[in-house]
Amino acid sequence: MMFKTHLIFGILAGLFFARAFIIEYSYLFVAVVAFFAIFPDIDMYKSKIGSKVKPISFILNFLFGHRGFVHSLLFAFGIYGLFYFFVNSTYAAASFIGFSSHLLLDGLSPDGIKPLFPFRPRINGIIRSNGIVDYALFFTFLAGIVWMLI
Repeated sequence: MMFKTHLIFGILAGLFFARAFIIEYSYLFVAVVAFFAIFPDIDMYKSKIGSKVKPISFILNFLFGHRGFVHSLLFAFGIYGLFYFFVNSTYAAASFIGFSSHLLLDGLSPDGIKPLFPFRPRINGIIRSNGIVDYALFFTFLAGIVWMLI
């Protein structure tokens, strides 16, 4: 999926959960969800986030490839654990929601993901990044955000 589709879906998910669970600092919560909705692409040095931290991106890509360990539930739970231990449970949940939103969307693409990396099961779909369905999802998620904010 496109960067902007991941970002906008993360914002929508953050707004939904912030509203559903009456999060006190909802804008910060949504920001954390949105950040982690784009974070998994740090393993690709040409991505928007990977290009900002190229040395880290190169190392992650060399070790695991794109959509390897960094695109797994194990990594997502690791981030959750770090936030839970060092920050608090609310922002641990925000990190997991954002990360999971990214994995969900990437699981819809032909390249897919291995949610249980390094184990076998691969989840993939037919939605091409930068394709018409990707753009349709982007605008649908954007409409959802507008609807939630009015």
